[in-house]
Amino acid sequence: MRTIANGLSGQNASWFAESGAFLKSLREHAHGHLCSILALVDVAAASKGWTDSLQKVGTARTAVAILVDVAYSEPGQIGALGQELRERFPIASLPKGKPQLLARRRRRTRRRN
Repeated sequence: MRTIANGLSGQNASWFAESGAFLKSLREHAHGHLCSILALVDVAAASKGWTDSLQKVGTARTAVAILVDVAYSEPGQIGALGQELRERFPIASLPKGKPQLLARRRRRTRRRN
């Protein structure tokens, strides 16, 4: 688990470009293990890499959005990082497929003559 945690502490978006499917699978099938891995992450280094990834468009952003979503409810420094990044990047830090409460479309109604 330490090796994975070191990888999740990457300092730029290139560290996360190919990890989206793996993280999605961990979140869905082994959520407890993902939380244990996040507890081992170097928060100072991860802050740089996660922020860099959320500022860009692409697969790195998708992967880090999963990490932020899981970290958000965790205790300690990793939870604080998740909350800070969710506040700074409210849309980019939401994983694809997760409902966006404020982004609902208005339903158009037909005007009757």
